[in-house]
Amino acid sequence: MYRIRIPYSELLIKIAFLIFFLFTLLPTGEPFPPTRQDLGVENISESNVTNQLIKLTVFILTITASIYKLEEIISFVKKEKYLFLLIVWSFSSVFWSDFPIVTFKRWFQIFLIYFLVITFLTYYDEKNLLKILKYILYPYLLLTLMVVLSVPEAKDPAFNTWRGFNGTKNTLGQIGVILSVLTLIIYINEFNRVKKNIAVIFFLLSIIIVIGTFSSTSYIALFIFLSGTSLYWFKIKVFGRLGVHNSLLVYTFTSGLLILIIVMIFVPEFTNLIQSIFGKSETFYDRGKLWAVMLWHITEHPIIGCGFQAFWTLENPKLLLLYQTFVWLPNQAHNGYLDVLNEIGVIGLVLFLIMVFKNIFRSFKYQRLTLWLWLLILPLISNVTESNFFRVGVVPPSFIILSYLVLEKSLNSLRKEAI
Repeated sequence: MYRIRIPYSELLIKIAFLIFFLFTLLPTGEPFPPTRQDLGVENISESNVTNQLIKLTVFILTITASIYKLEEIISFVKKEKYLFLLIVWSFSSVFWSDFPIVTFKRWFQIFLIYFLVITFLTYYDEKNLLKILKYILYPYLLLTLMVVLSVPEAKDPAFNTWRGFNGTKNTLGQIGVILSVLTLIIYINEFNRVKKNIAVIFFLLSIIIVIGTFSSTSYIALFIFLSGTSLYWFKIKVFGRLGVHNSLLVYTFTSGLLILIIVMIFVPEFTNLIQSIFGKSETFYDRGKLWAVMLWHITEHPIIGCGFQAFWTLENPKLLLLYQTFVWLPNQAHNGYLDVLNEIGVIGLVLFLIMVFKNIFRSFKYQRLTLWLWLLILPLISNVTESNFFRVGVVPPSFIILSYLVLEKSLNSLRKEAI
């Protein structure tokens, strides 16, 4: 196949990746924004010109760099399949969405992440990826810590806990958990003692940031991450010497994860208990009632959904009607599974779960249990009470897609070696 050589294509995709993930963490709008309740429905803006310009720049750089690697990109897409099918299915919902322009705009932002990461991974390996991430994560952690310690507005006005540049403490908590995973990945891949010590420092800073948010969901995710990682280390160091098979780890971890998710879904008293420990008002955060309303909406279109991210838009009369009851003006169902079902239906949820669990099972099959898996596993837990699987304007989707594709590339290489 003839290749069109693009000058400096390696540099272009590196710049695009750096810009995108830098502004995924840093605000492109007003820092320390007021709460939605303080703004009121009439003053909430769903448009961000700066963000649009950044995304357009990243898209132009990525599509330019992709021309030279088009054959590899197509091959990568064919091998990974399920995320691509999920993106195609989400796009197809434009045709039945009540707000097709909104659906397309929000879909494009998710597609851009996929396109950017898959193009980047055809140029660079994991080592180069982590090197770029260090330039983003380390300064961000330092800047965030300085801000929460010195700027009063960096505290969540509803709880007086850390929120950083973000709108709520939960958002910063989610970022802190993601960065704790990434800094530990960086630590493992460093071979210089000084660099390893630096990675440890930033790993501890990310944990401190999570602690400062007092976000119960982030606390649970961080606890599971640290305990699960410790269990795996214990298995390697102790059970490995005893000759115990990997099934012990698989059984212990998967059974514990399933029990936790089932309890959080079907025993709301457990979630309320956790929330009360951190001083949350059950009246203010009556998620159970919101879930009941969302389940009613899902029954209207259970198979195909109402359209990708077409419900949580101020153009939707159903949302404005919902705000008459829920005066705290939610912009999500506070349950990622419900939002996926509502927007892209059972078909979308099944594709997503196949995508995630395929990589988890393949990782066990090839004994490639890397820390990248945590960026797929932890959202399964946090999305019981939050919604960030594929929502625009939040951080987790970028890192879910990144981790999935990094794992795909690694597992495909192992499969090729095994043949």
